Amino acid sequence: MRNKTRALPVQYKLTEQEKIDYERYIAEYISEYKDLSASDLRQLEMAALDHILGLRLIAESLEQNRHILNTRYSYQQMERALLSDLGLTRSARLKEKPANSDAENDRVLKNPLSKLTRKGRGLKTF
Repeated sequence: MRNKTRALPVQYKLTEQEKIDYERYIAEYISEYKDLSASDLRQLEMAALDHILGLRLIAESLEQNRHILNTRYSYQQMERALLSDLGLTRSARLKEKPANSDAENDRVLKNPLSKLTRKGRGLKTF
């Protein structure tokens, strides 16, 4: 039987600009979502790293003037999946409604409609 050895994780060294982008990425999500747990922050850090690596791949593609594609792993898809798992996407944010939004919407809709049905508002009643 063969002894299978596992590959060690790749060590990424971030440039100074990448470090700034990485920290800004995390800070923006923390400022928008105050209730992140420690495990949420770990996943957010993974998403931030995928974001940086995706930017690297795009920059390399532009420099070499060719499309570099990894069919097994896409940094942008992994970033999007991590953020989606955490509920930190725009679509998840838009789905959240304030508690009084339905009552407010009903009030706004009924008020103009009630004016149209009253006598003496310029509408003909039959």
